[in-house]
Amino acid sequence: MKKIIQNAFLVMLFVLAVGFLVACGEKEQPKLNVVSEINVALNEEKKLTATVEFSEEVVIKFASSDTSIATVDANGNIKGVNIGTTNIRVSIEGFDVTADVKVTVKPLELTLTGPNEVEIGKTVKFEASDEKGGSDVLWSSEDSKIATVDGNGNVKGVSEGTVNIIIVSSISGEVKMKEIKVTRPEVESIDINKVSTGKVYLLDEVKLQAIIQPTGAVSDVTWTSSDEEIATVDENGLVKTHRSGEVEIIATSVENPEVSGKYTLVIEVDPIELLKKFHIENPIHTHAKSNLIPDIDDEIIGSVNYYWFGDLNLSQRILAIDTNLLNPTETNPYVGQVATPEIVEAVELRSRRPGVLKPEIKYITYHDTGNYNAGATAVMHANYIPNSERYRSWHYTVDETEVIQHLPDNEIAFHGDSYDAYVYSIGVETAINKGSDFFTTWHRTAKLMAGLLYEYNLTVDAVEQHHDWNGKDCPQVLRATGLWETALKMIEAELLVLQELQDYTIEFMSNSPEYLSNTGRVLKLDTQERIVEYAIRAYNDSGYDRTLLLRSVLPAAGN
Repeated sequence: MKKIIQNAFLVMLFVLAVGFLVACGEKEQPKLNVVSEINVALNEEKKLTATVEFSEEVVIKFASSDTSIATVDANGNIKGVNIGTTNIRVSIEGFDVTADVKVTVKPLELTLTGPNEVEIGKTVKFEASDEKGGSDVLWSSEDSKIATVDGNGNVKGVSEGTVNIIIVSSISGEVKMKEIKVTRPEVESIDINKVSTGKVYLLDEVKLQAIIQPTGAVSDVTWTSSDEEIATVDENGLVKTHRSGEVEIIATSVENPEVSGKYTLVIEVDPIELLKKFHIENPIHTHAKSNLIPDIDDEIIGSVNYYWFGDLNLSQRILAIDTNLLNPTETNPYVGQVATPEIVEAVELRSRRPGVLKPEIKYITYHDTGNYNAGATAVMHANYIPNSERYRSWHYTVDETEVIQHLPDNEIAFHGDSYDAYVYSIGVETAINKGSDFFTTWHRTAKLMAGLLYEYNLTVDAVEQHHDWNGKDCPQVLRATGLWETALKMIEAELLVLQELQDYTIEFMSNSPEYLSNTGRVLKLDTQERIVEYAIRAYNDSGYDRTLLLRSVLPAAGN
């Protein structure tokens, strides 16, 4: 028994000795697990993960061997500072356990991203990335006429087309480009603005501007007026007013005719403002010309106003209806019938007044009698018509003192050498005879023609030259002297006064009676340039009463 106890004691001592020897040997070491290599971009941050196999909690430490290349914080967050390579030392506090991680800092790839399309007038954003996050690249457009780009990558469409947007790294010099297509948006709406402010008066010109929405859409428009008798508009939006009233000016998209804009113009009439527009600052002074009368050279002195303040002085010397045709025994069966080509053929050159009716009055024909002989007045022509062997006739003859009517307006007359002139036109002959006042004759003719236009609801466009019908050089003196447009302006002035100022009394007062009559005609010229003065007064029963003082410059007589 004693021996068994002794053996057990020895076993226990052995176990204790072994434990003591183990306890006094080397400590247990933790195992560190970490990647051997990591890549990070310049300015990029990346997490370095390290794990430890150990029975106890430990503290892991990180350190960069070159902080100018890469830094690392206590949590293992690595940041690339400069392009290059360095090591991050990973260690366990309290233990001789370390690991080196190779860190390579690479340049950030240069990239350029953005939309593929942009509309004209709109802006889109392009994004660039590089070594400094895109803040250090140079931006440019391959063609700034198609699209522009600013230093922040804002790309704006300018015109239709395709263009490359380019960036260049200021660090590496690397170039990237991206194509973008610039498209034109569809027209959605049209607004119209009046360029000037204030009221619009008769005979004003007004500029309108079409604003196309959205910006960049096709801007081409066609302009129209709802009433061209009140106002017309040209292809550029310039409106010319012709009558007082209200009119819509319309701009319609060429690209999409279903889209249009309207602007309502209210055109007012102020008598004095209208009469002022007829003022002639530099009256005409010229000499008559004719391609058919070589020796004609009469001095022509004009007026200070396109409107004539004289009287028409109209009388009638109506021809008798020809109840017989040429041959006294041949009865005229066409009296009172409406003209046809067959009827006109039957009566032409066989009658001066066949009594045939016009189907419609559409024109007034301006003639020159072509008789330059002194004394070839309206009275002389009134005597000539019924006795002429040419069987020609017209409706009115005008000279410097009077107007004589020969035929009713609604009957055909043989003037103008054309069926349309015979059947649809009122013929007016002007007596431009030697020694007479040509300009007063033309002014009186303007007053007559304006009255006819007004009566038959025609416009100045209805006034035709004899030349327009068959090419004859007539009215010869007006044409050769270059005063046809002046004649039309005088007719227009007379017509507008009839249309717009019938409720007003208009007076003309010459303050230079030696040189200017109370009809507005210049009486004579001085040896030197002279300023003449006149006043126009317009008033009515409703309280309107304005007077306007105007001045004109007369040329020297020798000019």
